[in-house]
Order: sequence, then structure tokens, then C-alpha cells
Amino acid sequence: MNKKISFLILAALLTLSGCRLPTETIREAEKEIDGANAPKRLTVLLTGIPANVNLLGTLSESGATIADALFDGPFDEINGEEFPVIFSSVSVETEAVEVVPGETIYSAAERAEPLTLDTRVIPADSEAVCGYSNCGVTLATLPPGAPLRLTRATVTFILRDELRWSDGEPVTAEDAALSYELFGAGSGASERTGTYEIVGDRSLRWVGIPGYVPARLADVFLAPIPSHSFHGKSLEEILSDPTFTERPSGWGAYRFADSKREDGSLFLERNPYYFGGPAPYDEIVFAARGRGEDSFAYALTHGSGTITQSGIDFSDRIEPLLEDIRDRKLSASIYPTLDVREIIFNFESANLPFRELIADSAARSALTQCVDRARLIREIVYGQSEIPVAAYPSFHALSGGVEGYIGYDPANGRETVAALGGEGLPLKLTYIAGETNRRTAAFVRDGWRDCGLAVEIEEIPLQAFGQLQRGEFDAALTLRPGGALLPCRAWLSTERPDDAADGSGINLSRFGSKDVDALCAAARFSPPIGGGDSMIRTAQSIFNTMAITIPLYFEPRFALTTADVCGVASVIGMRSILWNVERLRPAGIGEDCYAPQWNDIYQQLFIN
Repeated sequence: MNKKISFLILAALLTLSGCRLPTETIREAEKEIDGANAPKRLTVLLTGIPANVNLLGTLSESGATIADALFDGPFDEINGEEFPVIFSSVSVETEAVEVVPGETIYSAAERAEPLTLDTRVIPADSEAVCGYSNCGVTLATLPPGAPLRLTRATVTFILRDELRWSDGEPVTAEDAALSYELFGAGSGASERTGTYEIVGDRSLRWVGIPGYVPARLADVFLAPIPSHSFHGKSLEEILSDPTFTERPSGWGAYRFADSKREDGSLFLERNPYYFGGPAPYDEIVFAARGRGEDSFAYALTHGSGTITQSGIDFSDRIEPLLEDIRDRKLSASIYPTLDVREIIFNFESANLPFRELIADSAARSALTQCVDRARLIREIVYGQSEIPVAAYPSFHALSGGVEGYIGYDPANGRETVAALGGEGLPLKLTYIAGETNRRTAAFVRDGWRDCGLAVEIEEIPLQAFGQLQRGEFDAALTLRPGGALLPCRAWLSTERPDDAADGSGINLSRFGSKDVDALCAAARFSPPIGGGDSMIRTAQSIFNTMAITIPLYFEPRFALTTADVCGVASVIGMRSILWNVERLRPAGIGEDCYAPQWNDIYQQLFIN
């Protein structure tokens, strides 16, 4: 017997006994019961409806948000640790193998290439944890007849037995192999692969080329593709098929509903074949709101059961947003990413006195001491980040045990600048146009002026970024992207814009040091799954003391939600805010899920 019938019978019995419920009470109760029986819907606001939502295509932030509802995994990356999702087992083995000239190996330049006498490589075993200045060897530097051994990794993946596509067909090893065959070259995975083979209905074995140990298992396992739908089709045919790009079959908590919505939004229903069981929400609607940040905030303060994609740029309206969070008009997930907003120096600046000053690491340390980064974070991003004491935020798996942090000490900074002849030295601090960038650059300018430098700030439009690539600046405010590997490539001599024949030219500072090249290579060749995280921590400590740049703060990201959506949590490495969509649920009667992830600056101000 359903609740509505039970209530009407109760009302009839009360009437027969001489008691009478008010008509409005009955109507309100019926409305509440009907609402309880209605499908539980989650509305997700996006900047736009993307052309691709498949993991194997290029995903925008909006596309990744939809993909997380359709595909669970294959791995979840949570604050620097990787967790298998669609596997019953993943095993990793490494061995030292002897290599010979002409064999394809993974070199210290982080690329697959034939081994020659002059190819620099990171040797296997204990030799890989090398000293500060002798990381890497070549065949030419080895004693005559001495063997060269590199590390070779083998990974065995076993898919879960209960893993099913949303049409009910099993996800098999053949599906994963077909994906690798079609998309491996485009992802770069195939060039690092020795063999990739099916060893059972649900089992695959990947063997890498000598020298390559993946930092993430996701780098060598591509998302499967339903071979029962696409077997025999070319890559071009698949990429032009809407059932692959726009409405793909997945194995996640939701799938596309049969009916399309006339308003252009996307409608997903529960996937009855999801291995994790029924998700709490019955359905999800993805709706586009464009690029107007105000419209997102308005929709949440006047709606229910709603969440936004992450990655929306709220940097120029953080303060009113935080006030809405404080006043419980909306909830939010604000967290630091791995990307670092920092000041870089031009080590080949045309400003010769400045170039000579910053050539001394003591001067760079002094300029770091002159910037009150804690106050900058409070004033510019309203406390919603943290100082990069290490290359990773404090709750990341690789952040602990790092030394060499240079703190705020303007008195010592001023004294050092004067002692090194920098007092009164003129220079320009360049930044890309934007209000937050302008305020940040002005803050650093003021700190350096207090330490005796004659600093002016210079704004350039984004279209003039080539000015930085050409080295036409003294110091600049930039954003350094982070990643699973230690983000030190921006300091490699092989990445200098003028010398990067094989690189990307991301070393805008034109810094060059063989010691740094070697240390960076050693750290990036010591991924956590190989037990080499100690080298990663050692490298971070050394880079801190060198003060090659001034890392100001980790770039924060935002996702907003109404207080009746429970279970929202942001983690570093997530594909989108819906990474755990199978655990999101609507608030129960009388329940309040207002639980923002944020740094409550108002409480701190009250306490202090």
C-alpha cells in the first residue's frame, strides 16, 4: 500500500469518527507525498553542451563532467594516489634489462628513441637514485664492456567480472585492446609500449619499452571501446559517429535516456547494469548556462538539486561568492589545483643590471622574502588557496617531508638586495591583462619597492604572449601547469624557446643548468609506483633553496551547489566535480547538506 492511499484512508477514518482535517492540510500533505514519489533529479549547469563526451576524445571541462556520469574510472586519482575502479586486480612488476645500441628505449629527454652512444638515460635499480649532479649516463661514458641496464615495467590488468556496458553487454579485454589499437598512437601510449596483449577474456598485459615506468597506470590503459558496436570500423568512421562522441555507451552510474529534450539539454537516467548498484539520483539533466558567472550563482541561490561544473572562472567575483556561501545561500567546493601562479625571472633580460642581480640565488631568495604571500592570498583570492611550500598542495601524497621553504622576511630581503647592489635598480614586472593578475602584480611590485627596487608593472593582452616567449621582459606573472610528474620541465635547458628543437619552449625564464636538468630527470623518472618518491621530495627541497621562481599560490578552482545536494567533494586529480556521482544524493526530509569545502575567512577574521 503506497503512502498516498494510506493517508487518504486515515483521513476517511478521522472523518467517520467526527474529526475533520483542514482541506489545506490534506492538499499540502498530498503535494508532499507526490513530491516524495517524483523522480529524484540532479541538475548540472555547464558552460556549454560539448560535441564530445567520450573519454577517448578531447574533453572540455563540460565534456568531462558529463563523461563522469557515463564512465566510472577506469581509475580515480585522489590527492596524488591512484585507485583502480573497473579492475578486480592490477599488478605492477619491474625488472632491470640489458639494452644495446639501436634498441628503442625511453631516454632522459622523456621520449622514445633508438639508443646511441650519446643517448642520455637513467640506469636501473639503485643507480637511478643518483646524486645532485650525475643523474643519467650514456654508453660512451660507461667503462668498456660494461652493460647498460634500464628498468622495464610490466602491468597486468584484470577487469571486474560484473563490468557491463550500458546496453548490458560485458566489457572485455577485447574492448580494451581495440581501444589501444585505434587510439594508442594519438595518446602517445604506443610509443612507450613494447607489447600490449590479451591474456584472458578480461585480462591484458602491458609491457613498456626499457627505461619507461609510468607515473600513472592510467597513462598505459586507455578507456575501452564497445567492440560489439565498433569492430571493423576505421578510426575516422568512429570519430564521426555520434553514438561514439555525443551519446556514447558507458559503464558508469548513468546512461543516455532514449528521449531527447527539446531545449537542447541532455537527459541521463540510471544505468541498470552499473556494477556499483543503483545511484541515489534517478536522473541527471545537463543544461548550458554560457560564460556568465553571475548566471551560475543566481541559478543556485534560487534553485534546488543543482550543481555547477568545476573550472568556471570566478576569480574576479570571489568576494560576493564567499558572502553567499557564508550566508548559506549556496554551498561550494573550492580547492587548490596543481597549477601554480608564480613570478618568473628572465635570466637573459636586456636589463643587464637586473640580469646580473638575479643570477645570484641569494638575490632571488631575497626577492622571495620581500613578498608576503600569506597576505597576498588573503587579499587577492580571499584565502581560497595556500602558499606552495612544496610543488604540491599540503594534502597531496607527495607534499610531505619537503624542506628549503623561503618565508616572508622583508628586513633580511631588503638588507640582501642592498648588499648585492640592487637598491634603486629599475625593472618591469609584466602580466597578462585581467583584474586578478593586475592586483597580484601590483602586490608584488609594492613588496619589491619596500625592499628597495624601482619596480613598475606592465600589462600586455593575451594576444601579446609572444612577448614573453621572445624574452622581452624582466620578470613576469605566469601560471605554471602542474601534473602527476614533478613540474620542473619549465626550467630545463632543452625547453628554452630558442633551444627547444625537440621541446615545447615552455622555459620562458631561459634558465639553464645541467645540474637542474639532471635533478629534474631523476625526480621525474622516480614515480611513486616505483618506490622513488624520496627523490621527488629531495628534488622539491633543492628547487626550493634555488628560488628559480617565486611560487605565489596554487590556482583555486570552484564548483557551486545547492545545500540539498549531499556528498559533493573535490579532490586533486579528479576529472570533474562529478567524479563520485554515484555517491551524490538528495538531502532527506529535514536534512541540511550545507557542507562547503572552503577556507572560512569570516570565521578567521572574527577569531583574530
